[in-house]
Amino acid sequence: MSEIFSYTNLKKLYLTSLLLAILPPFYLFASYLNVNTAAKVLWVVIFLLLILRKERKIPKENTLLWLFLTFFLSQSLSVVGAVNILAFLQQYEDLIFTAFFFFISLRLVAGVKDIKAVVLILLAGGATNLIFQATILLFPDAFLRAGELFLHEGYLEIIKINIGRSRIYFEGYDEILIPILLYLWINSKKKIESALSLFYIVLITTLSFVSNFRTRFLMLLFSLFSSFFLFLKTKKTYLLALFILPTTIYFLYSILTQNIGFTVFERLFLQSEREDVKTVTGRIEKWEKTVEIGLSAPFLGVGLGNYYDYLDPSMKQSISLFEQTRKEFELAAYDPHGVFFKIFAETGFLGLFSFLLILGYFLKNDIKILFLKEEIPKIFVVSFWTLFLYALVNPSYTTKYQALFWLLLSVLLV
Repeated sequence: MSEIFSYTNLKKLYLTSLLLAILPPFYLFASYLNVNTAAKVLWVVIFLLLILRKERKIPKENTLLWLFLTFFLSQSLSVVGAVNILAFLQQYEDLIFTAFFFFISLRLVAGVKDIKAVVLILLAGGATNLIFQATILLFPDAFLRAGELFLHEGYLEIIKINIGRSRIYFEGYDEILIPILLYLWINSKKKIESALSLFYIVLITTLSFVSNFRTRFLMLLFSLFSSFFLFLKTKKTYLLALFILPTTIYFLYSILTQNIGFTVFERLFLQSEREDVKTVTGRIEKWEKTVEIGLSAPFLGVGLGNYYDYLDPSMKQSISLFEQTRKEFELAAYDPHGVFFKIFAETGFLGLFSFLLILGYFLKNDIKILFLKEEIPKIFVVSFWTLFLYALVNPSYTTKYQALFWLLLSVLLV
């Protein structure tokens, strides 16, 4: 029985759960159980097994735990203002699983060996995600047919809508892997490992560019430039920065321009009124409404998951004649697409302030790390803030995003 409670077995179980959390939401045995749900179940199991070890040691940082508990309390108290209790409970359930995951991450990611294992899982999961995206790009019709067998209907619908808009929708966050891969490419003594790292970087760059999502491309640029700034000390990095990546992007730009007429560059410069300008103005309108909702219950907010219930009817449904546009509009209405705005509206100043305290705590810690000679911690600083960029203008209350967010924070404390 003691073998079940050993740290070795718990860490293996933890790494398995992490892989399941970052994979696409494939069905597992039945449609009501996917791999992400299985990850949550494992987090609870691991948490309980850790409790049964009867250890009283508080993991790593007392300050961080108090900050997290304050944040958790602020989210919990928002139930006071909730008008839709079911919506509150659905999101609160995710918050509870996040708490389980954060606690076990603090306990089980405790040294360099553990970090190496986590990196291998991230790279393996990332490779699977890239294959997933490449299949959408190259064989969209076949993917949609096969997807009916192993993907949730709602998730598949979002992918289908974006294929119709010449975009690749996928919740992958592969851009956070670039500093890790760049470090491996520069420092690996094995030629095959170095070559695979370079190929991986080029593949992430390719799929980030052709996805035609502005946020992903901006994440890519931030990750690349930050990594170059930290590691641009060898001929290899100069070669990548000045020749390989610019050539790759130019090649992709030429192909996309000829085949679909636009690229992410045109989207960044707001060339299309419908696809580019209205998506920006629409977000701004949502943020204005979100602030208004938050100010209606400034201290505790209107309740987790209750943002949608306070929206005006005109912001919930599109009057477009195109069914695809209406579906896209309705799906996007459930989230204000901005982590600060969502937290303020749903959990008030208390929730926002507690979240800012956590970010401030790590910002202070990360600035110290950037002035150290050791390079490995800097890798995860870039990865974390690359991931956080996504949350500034996109929904971030998903299993995969939350797992990566709290994982990277845990790694930064090792």
